[in-house]
Order: sequence, then structure tokens, then C-alpha cells
Amino acid sequence: MEGVPTRNRLSSIFLEERKKSRKQNPEKSRMVINQGENFIHECESLYKELLLTSEDSIVVTDLEGKILNISHGTMKLFQYKNPEELIGQSGFILMLPSERKKMAEKLRETIKTGSIKNQEAAWQRKDGSVFIGESNGSVIRDSSGKPKGIISITREITYRYQYEKVQKVLFNITRSTNISVNLDALLKNIYRELGTLIDTTNFFIALYDKKKDTYTFPFYVDAYDKFEEFEPKRLKKSLTDYVRRTGKPLLADGDVLSELEREGEIDLIGTPCQIWLGVPLKSGEEVIGVVTVQSYTNSKAYTGQDLQLLNYVSNHVAIAIERKKSEDALRESEERFRKMAANIQEGLAIIEDDKVVFVNERLCEIYGYNPDEMKQFSSFNLAAPEERIRLKAAAEHVKKTGRLPKEIQFWIIRKDGNRRYVRNSYSTSHNGGGVTSRYLIVSDITEQQKTEEALKSSEEKFRLMFEKATDAIIWTDVKTGKIINCNRSVKDLFGYTKKEILGKNQTSLHPSEEKEKYEKLYHSYITHKQKVNQEVEVITKDRKRKTVLISASLIEMNESQIMQIIFRDISRRKQTEEQLKESETKYSTLVENSMDAVVIIKNGLIKFANKQAEVISGYSHSQIKNMPLEKLIAPEFMELMLTRHEERLKGKKVPPFYEALIVRKDGKKIDVEISATMIPFEGGKAVMAVVRDITSRKRAEAELKKSYEKLQRSMESTISAIARMVELKDPYTSGHQQRVAELSCTIARKMGMTENRITGLHMAAIIHDIGKLYIPAEILSRPSKLSESEFQLIKDHPTIAYKILKPIESQWNVAEIVYQHHERIDGSGYPRGLKNDEILLEARILGLADLVDAMSSHRPYRPSHSINRTLDEVIRNRGILFDTKVVDICVRLFREEKFKLSYND
Repeated sequence: MEGVPTRNRLSSIFLEERKKSRKQNPEKSRMVINQGENFIHECESLYKELLLTSEDSIVVTDLEGKILNISHGTMKLFQYKNPEELIGQSGFILMLPSERKKMAEKLRETIKTGSIKNQEAAWQRKDGSVFIGESNGSVIRDSSGKPKGIISITREITYRYQYEKVQKVLFNITRSTNISVNLDALLKNIYRELGTLIDTTNFFIALYDKKKDTYTFPFYVDAYDKFEEFEPKRLKKSLTDYVRRTGKPLLADGDVLSELEREGEIDLIGTPCQIWLGVPLKSGEEVIGVVTVQSYTNSKAYTGQDLQLLNYVSNHVAIAIERKKSEDALRESEERFRKMAANIQEGLAIIEDDKVVFVNERLCEIYGYNPDEMKQFSSFNLAAPEERIRLKAAAEHVKKTGRLPKEIQFWIIRKDGNRRYVRNSYSTSHNGGGVTSRYLIVSDITEQQKTEEALKSSEEKFRLMFEKATDAIIWTDVKTGKIINCNRSVKDLFGYTKKEILGKNQTSLHPSEEKEKYEKLYHSYITHKQKVNQEVEVITKDRKRKTVLISASLIEMNESQIMQIIFRDISRRKQTEEQLKESETKYSTLVENSMDAVVIIKNGLIKFANKQAEVISGYSHSQIKNMPLEKLIAPEFMELMLTRHEERLKGKKVPPFYEALIVRKDGKKIDVEISATMIPFEGGKAVMAVVRDITSRKRAEAELKKSYEKLQRSMESTISAIARMVELKDPYTSGHQQRVAELSCTIARKMGMTENRITGLHMAAIIHDIGKLYIPAEILSRPSKLSESEFQLIKDHPTIAYKILKPIESQWNVAEIVYQHHERIDGSGYPRGLKNDEILLEARILGLADLVDAMSSHRPYRPSHSINRTLDEVIRNRGILFDTKVVDICVRLFREEKFKLSYND
């Protein structure tokens, strides 16, 4: 079979055979007619299935370029909803104006030569966005061989052009983070690199200060508006603030801008622009700023593709900015620490011998009294009357136990009579004179209470939205599957009242003969959290069948899980789609011009293969025809292929797409993606498979993995640099962090921890003392005993370290491990007094390793202890301060396996 015959060729063969048979035998004539009709029906089924499974755009035009028919892939690629929007139009409306003259010449060339191959051009979608496509085309001829139209197949290949460009920009931004001397230099490099992806004629980066609710503009380029650099601004109802608040990217032309202004979301200021594009800069879940470009003259300057590109690189930009800001912050750490102590935003009172000796201005603002008046009152006197019994009981508990509560919340009455809700936190210190000082920190959290009230209001709004939704919505009990709630639209779709449907099982809304299928569908989502979003059939109260689009999600409600199922009636749409499918014309050239290999398999043999199958496999048409399937499929995939082939023949449902390896004639294996479906063929059933070469995609995935590994190595180098900064700060502990990391990782391996977790533990260990950067060097190296206040300052270093490390994104919880490394399992550690399993295993290991090295090392205020004395101290606190298993492994390392710290070598 040289190829799939055209409809005209089939008609000619059929008429010729019919004439012969009529002359010879009328009975044979009827048999020939039946055979011809069956053959045409099989071919039409083949064409129909090919058109449905192809992901490519297929367009049929007359010789003048007028569109006669299109595939579903065309509407998907060019973003049109209905074929009627294109049929009857000139095919040139799908092209960029700059490409139309060139493509008109190619059209004339195609008519002369009969075909065109691998033609690359720029196309535009309905929304104006542009993409690069590769096209093949052939002339359609009538029975006499005269050209009457053209069929073309187009595939988007934009990713080939964009991939290297985007990767280069990301690499250059990452490299700029390492070489830029400060944040200003980094932002200039970011601006230059982004300019290679999109038009940055008018461009700015806005960074958001959450506490002050202001924006700074460290980098700004604008053709019209002047701007004072670095001046903080409040930008309420600006486009920039809108993107920051929603956390979503925005592409807004004049219509969108006007609509947002009418809705009260924004107030347009400055010189009006034709189009505006902004994406959020995110550090973890927090939006730290916005990157924006705009055009004052061209309303088509940016597309949805530009939005995706800028949004894709924005996370890398945010990471780079956060990292450079952290580096700048480290250089100014001591100055910032002093300012933070002097300008604390919470109310502060210092109490000695039950007398208030100091109050700050913020505390006076909270209560409304002057400093002298505040010193005469206690929290009890200023509390609201209904709170005093609870506060009195708390005070009695303090007297009995001698331990202050971590915090307590209550209502107060200000001097002006207004009520405020505050949170009191307590801490204690002892100075050298034996005087005990209590520190009271007061935070006004009234707004937080208001937020909780607003949440209740939000829940009411949600209830109204649920009831008024046009789609039918039901809530079911996850455990039983019974319907526990529904909205009004359920009656419109199913015919049941709320009273009638409550208590029914969710599967009762589907055909009873398929009950098991839908039980598995819902169960798979609950157990594996597989998103249900597909077309299904439902049965109404009057036993009518309807096609609906169903989507489901798990939601938390009153501390329990329920499943929310949304039904959208698409019966009319499905009917329209079926009518459209019946009217589509089948063209044989579709098979031979397909950019994917197409094969038909019957009884384990390849009965048909198109030209692309010959290209991919390396076999000629005569060699591949009637070839056993196992000769083409790699051995490791043969069992899967045969199993699915047999299941299809039995009518079972199997995954429509899967990846495999095929073996070319030259022995080379290539990656392919296979889509298979059952079709009628030669009087029986066969499987039609569409095979796509995905070698390039696999190569791109491998390159992406290499890029990720390179970024990971860069992060490890950064952590090592930070560790060296800590050691330079405190020369007496030089090498301490490295030895602690070595001992921690050795213990973790003995405990069977995975290498990935050990990597995170190692990073935490080599920088676990980073918080000491904020402690004056004279305190760290003092040879004499520290005062209580100085020791309290040192005890703050895990908290400071946590604040430094928390913004750094990584797959390991490095910040939390460092935060907990001075916690002890009996709760006597600091800064949070965590106990037992509240402390991460990595932090328990790190805490013990830190103590072992510290006791075994020389310090200005004492000589080093022997390792045996250190281990005896560790054993005495086994199960009290330190994890039992961690202690046992550590002791065995030193005493049985002769492990030594590096300075003992």
C-alpha cells in the first residue's frame, strides 16, 4: 500500500469496478457496491480518528487562500472558540501582517510544486499574541488531477527559540548576584537582561515594605514621567499595589485599565499608557515587590507570552534581590541592631522589685497615659473589668510556681475610655548586683481581632456565593459519600429538591450500571488527591441522561474534610460538537502530511505506516509493512505495549498517552510519545497509534536538570562563605562549625538518615552560629565571666540566625534547624523551650555535636576538657537534655570506633 488513497481515487476505483461488474454479472455488481461502501466507511473512520487525536493545526483553503475547514487543533492553537469565526475568512488573518506577502508567494509556489515542507513563520492568535510555527502543505486535486485547494498542517515551535534565550537570562541574573557589588548594580544587570526578552523602554522595579506599607523604586526607567530615586511612596489603588495585593501577574490594555478603574480597584495616575504589564516578585509565599513594563504608544507592545516569560523569571529575580539585600544587611548588621533596640515598635516596660522603672513611648501610646502615670499602674489595674478575675488567677499561679507565662492576651481600658486588645509577653534577667528585672512587652493586637470578625463576614459572603452559583454544587461526607449539602442550582440540573437529595450517595447521581466506575473515581481523589475534572454522565430525577463537566476538591469545614463537587451542564455543547464532527470533511493527505508517525496495528502486525513513520523508524515502506510490533518496540517496553494492545482489543480503557522507546533500523533507540485508539479496519478491529519523536524534549529536560544542580552548588558555596564570615567574627571558635558539621553528619549516617537530609543538616551545622554576627566581638572573646544581660544577648543568637536564614529558599529547613539547636528535650533549652519530638531530629543531633566540640575546645574563659570528661557529661544528661539514641551513637563513635575531632589529629 503506497499510501492512503484520496476520496477521488476511491470514487474512481469504485465506479470502474461497478461498470465492469454490471456488464458481467448483476449479483457481482451489488457485491462490489457493498465492498466499496464498506471500504469508504473504514477510510472515513480512519480520517475522523486521526483528526481527533492530532494536536496539530489543520487548515483547508481554496486556491485563493479562503478557509474552507479547520481542525479542533486549529481552534486550540489560535484560541478561537467556534469554527464559524474562521471558515469563510482569508487564511492570512492567522498570520502577522509582516509575514503575509512572503506566505502569499509560498501559496503560489505550493500550487505549482504540489507541496511545501517545514516552512517556519510567525503567526498570531486571536488575542494578538505571536508564536513561531512550522508548516507542511499539499495541494488537493479533483478526480481529473486539477488543483482545487490546499491543506496545511502547522505545529508551534516557539519553545525552541525561547528556551535558550530564557536560560541565558536566568544564568546571567544568577551570575550577576555573585559579582554585583551592591543591590543597585544587581538591578541594573537585571534590567539589561530582561531587555533581551521583552521591551523595557519603560521599566521599573518596586520593592514593598510591609511594615510601612510603602514602596521604594531602586530602579526606574520612563520615557515621560520623572521620578525621585529611592523615595518611599504609598501607592494605594495603583496598578503596582493591585498586583502586589492579588499576588497575580497582570497584562492590562486600555479596556482592562478602564474596567479596573470603574470597579474601584485602581486610580490611574501619571501619563496614560496604552498597555501595562506587571508581575509579582515572590520570596516564598510573600510578595516582596513588583516588576513592571509599559508602553505609552503601542497597545500591542506586550502579549500573554511576554507575561508568561516575565512571570517565569520573576522568581529568580526575587531570589537574586533577596539574596543581595541579605548581603547588604549583613554589612550593616551592628548598626541595624542598635537602631532596632532603640526603636522597638511594641510597648516596653522594665520592672524591678515590683516597681516600674522604665516605659517607652509606644507603651504610653497604647494605654493613653504619660510615663509618670504609667509607672503607677499595673496590668491588673488597666485591664477591663471582665478580665480581672482571669488575670488575678494567673498572678496567683506565678507566685506559686515562680514562673512567668510566655504571653497573655486581654482587653484593656485606655485613659480616654476606649478599649484595646493587647498581648503581654514576659522575660526575666538578673544583673550582677542580684537585682531581678522583668521585661514586659505589650503589643496592640486590636486589628487582629477585627480581622477575625471580618473573617466571619467573609464566611457569610461565601455562603451567598455558594447558594447563587449557576453550576450545581454538592457537599459530600468523605467517609460515607452521602450528600450533606447542596445549592439551589441542583434542582435545575437534577430535578431534585434539597430535601430529596440530602442523604443520597454521590454515585446515585450517575448511571446505576456504572456505579463501580464512579466509586473508584471519587475514591481515587480522596486517597491519592487526584483532581477530578472530566466529562461524565448523570441521571436526573425523571431518568434523563445529561453530559456534565465535573470537578471536585477537598475542603476543610469545622475541623473535618468534605468533598465539594461542581456539575456544569454541557449537554448542548456536546450535541453541537457531535454535529460538527459529522460535518467535517475527510482528506487523505492528512495522513501523509502528518508531522507524527501514524501506524495501524492488527493481529500484532503493522498493517499501515505513513511517511513520517518511515522517517522515525529508518525502515522503508515495504520493510515496515507487516512487520511484527515487537521488532520496532524496545524490549523493556514490549510487555507494557502488548498488555495495553490486548486490553484495547478487549474493549478495556487504558491510558491514551504514554512514553516508550523504539528501535530504529540502525539500532539506535529514540524516545517517543504514543497515542493509541481503536478503529474499524479491514472488516475488524485494529489499533491506530500516533507516534511523536520527543528526543528534543527529553534533551531539554536533561538540560533543565543540569541547571538546577548548578544552582544547588551555588547555594552550597554561598552557605560556606557565610560560615567563614562567622569564624572571622569569633577567631576563638575558628573551625568549630566545620567540626560540628563533621560530627553531626557522621552521627546522622549512623542513624540511617537519608543523604538528602544529611545535606540539609550539614548546611545548617556550618552556619549554626551565624546569629553571633550581631553580638559585639568584645563579648564573644571576653576571658572573664559574662553578666546576665550579656549572656542573655548571646542566647538571642538562634533567634537572630532564624531571621537571617528564613528568607532563603531551599528544600531543607535550614533556618528551623539552626533556630532549635539550643533546645533541650526536657524543655530547659532556648529560645522557645521546645520538648522531645517538638525538636527536629536534625536539631537534636546538631545540639549535641555543638556541645561536644565546645567542651573539647579551648575558650578565653576556660581551658579545653578532655574528650572522656566531655562524654561523661553527655552521658549524665542522656534522656534529660539530649536524645538517648543520639547520645549512644555519639559515645560509641568516640570510644569504640575511635572517631576524633579534627584538632585531635
